Amino acid sequence: MNEARYDTKLKLIEKAALEVFLERGFEHTTLEAVAERLGYTKQAIYYYYKSKEALVASFCFSILSKSKEDVGAICGSQKTPEEKIRDLIRYTLNGSSFERGFFTLHNGMKGILSRIQDPERVAEISRMISEIPAMIMDTIREGVESGCFRSGDPYTLSLIIAGMLNGIILTLDAQTGRGAIDPAANDIAAEIILKGISR
Repeated sequence: MNEARYDTKLKLIEKAALEVFLERGFEHTTLEAVAERLGYTKQAIYYYYKSKEALVASFCFSILSKSKEDVGAICGSQKTPEEKIRDLIRYTLNGSSFERGFFTLHNGMKGILSRIQDPERVAEISRMISEIPAMIMDTIREGVESGCFRSGDPYTLSLIIAGMLNGIILTLDAQTGRGAIDPAANDIAAEIILKGISR
């Protein structure tokens, strides 16, 4: 099997595994359930992943890598701190990060990592878990130092923003079964959150 086809198959399996994981949680995610979702045999999945833990580690890594890339692009832009935070809020609320399972995984990551038997993969995932919030805190720090955000500890401000976003996403998911918010409401939420941290 050529490399491109192999990578495509891995992504297909990861996507199905994430769907099963989001529906059933870690304990009830099995290679059999993922195989069934795809119409494969368990042996077909086993060819790519030797255990549920390896498969979960793989999609955790993929999700965090993509989220880190997206957040890095937003935080590294030439926009003002306020524009960057607005873009981060929109990115989060438009469903892009939720569809990849970022928040669900992030909230349960400690338990997931304790089950992964690959120390190198655990270290990579742990590093990204700390790097993503660090980029956001740097943007908030930039806003505090430039005077557009209220003075205070950037870590505390970032926790407040994350808590508000998590609350919105969890409420939306509970009410609608989807993690996306319509664009008009997305803009309103962004303005409310930004107003709370702005001078």
